[in-house]
Amino acid sequence: MNIRSRLAMILVVLFYGCNNTNAPQNLSPLINSISFEEVGNTIACRRGIKDAVKDYQAGELGLYFYGLPNPEFNTWVRLMIEEYGLELKGGGDIVEPEGKCYNKVMYELIKQKYGKNAFERIDTKVDSLFKLGLGDRDVKFKGGDEGLMKYIYCNLSDSLLKEDSEAPLIVVSLVIDEQGKIEESEILFKRNIEQDEALYDEVVEQLVEKMPDWTPASHNKVAIKQRYTIPIKFSRKSKRNN
Repeated sequence: MNIRSRLAMILVVLFYGCNNTNAPQNLSPLINSISFEEVGNTIACRRGIKDAVKDYQAGELGLYFYGLPNPEFNTWVRLMIEEYGLELKGGGDIVEPEGKCYNKVMYELIKQKYGKNAFERIDTKVDSLFKLGLGDRDVKFKGGDEGLMKYIYCNLSDSLLKEDSEAPLIVVSLVIDEQGKIEESEILFKRNIEQDEALYDEVVEQLVEKMPDWTPASHNKVAIKQRYTIPIKFSRKSKRNN
């Protein structure tokens, strides 16, 4: 029995054995129109499909949201939840067959309820928010990464710099508050500092102390605190490049 036949049997049990009078009609045609072949693990895939159907029968739409944690993705997730009342699914991974098959079904059910261009509308809104400067954003040094490196290396004495292979490295972590000010700092890691460790620590502390205000991170148009980590390499080559 192939995967589509098995899915049809599952759907018969789920839909015709349901006591909820408001449950949707048989969705076998919809399920059969979706390709699950690339997923591979049919047992896990069927489990994901069952969960999607069960949630839909209960009047709940949801998605597994997995992606790189960046402002654009976070904004997209927030808008999907706000616009369509989706449930943020957890306890699984979209790279696993169960999550992938759950989402495949839910994508079609969401488009069925909110229109074929449901996802395109969210994409357009995300783009519009960022063009207006209203999207979620990470904390940012004024002048960006290039400005940050310029600030650091313009304030490092040449006497502290070494050749690239033996250059001291200090990684410092900052917490930037809602006003863009440095609330706290902590040295997380050091390398290639066998002598004058206290001197290098003092130099990093002074860099942080004199650092100008940042542009704070924001979520849903509200400024938030965020941690930012900076590797400072005391390298002649790095100074030349920056």
